[in-house]
Amino acid sequence: MKLGSLTHADVGHMHLYCSYTKERWAFPDEKPPVGLILCANKGHALARYALESLPNKVMAANYRTMLPAQNR
Repeated sequence: MKLGSLTHADVGHMHLYCSYTKERWAFPDEKPPVGLILCANKGHALARYALESLPNKVMAANYRTMLPAQNR
């Protein structure tokens, strides 16, 4: 979880962690690990180009500090 905006370095770090986990800790019959980066702002262009062609499944999402108001 990040307090700031998503950067290409964050995506690179998560890719590294997923690759390491897959090689060192996963069993042969397990599905590959998934990385999730929660950040204050993912920046759609950065997220699209940085995450698009990775061999590991890495996703980024904006988080909210408050729940949305309910409509009644």
